[in-house]
Amino acid sequence: MRTRRGGCILSDVTFAALAGGDQKRPDFEKLFKGVGDMSLIERTMVLGSKLCSDVLIVSDMKAHFKNLGFKVVCERADGCGPLVGIESALIHAYHPWVIVVAADMPNLEMSMFMELAQARSENYGAVAFRHNDLIDPLCAMYHISLTDMITAMLEEGESDPRAIFDRADSMILDWAGDEDRFIKVRGKPVKVCHRSV
Repeated sequence: MRTRRGGCILSDVTFAALAGGDQKRPDFEKLFKGVGDMSLIERTMVLGSKLCSDVLIVSDMKAHFKNLGFKVVCERADGCGPLVGIESALIHAYHPWVIVVAADMPNLEMSMFMELAQARSENYGAVAFRHNDLIDPLCAMYHISLTDMITAMLEEGESDPRAIFDRADSMILDWAGDEDRFIKVRGKPVKVCHRSV
């Protein structure tokens, strides 16, 4: 099982790919479709392991990922979508900062994560991109100090990960690129309100 390792770019950051827990969803199957000579989930995790010294998959479908050679951690039993995945990533992270991505992102770019990492600061609990007032919480960086806040949000019945940006001091980076590239990399996120510093 691959986990903490040397020789990567961000030796003090954990990389967590949220792979969900519902194998009946159409996008779950997409994780295992080929992108070149690898499946989408393999491509995501290889990128993560080049980037970070600690890499993990967050999913309660552990058996589907056991042959990939990466640590798989489960979400809490009462899963509430991606927000509970972020909570699990922060709980199981070896390092204080965690890059969180949706495992089904088709066109991840290392440069995006380098921008997030360069913007992190002890003044913020989260770093994410903004393009035309759109923020994507599943291509972002979070500090483990947000764990208790996220747990409380889940206990209050919150399930939307965008709500993190309403509660936490955040660094919101303007997307350095055109909208077509933003949508190609991630898809079109929902417009959200956010609290930024």
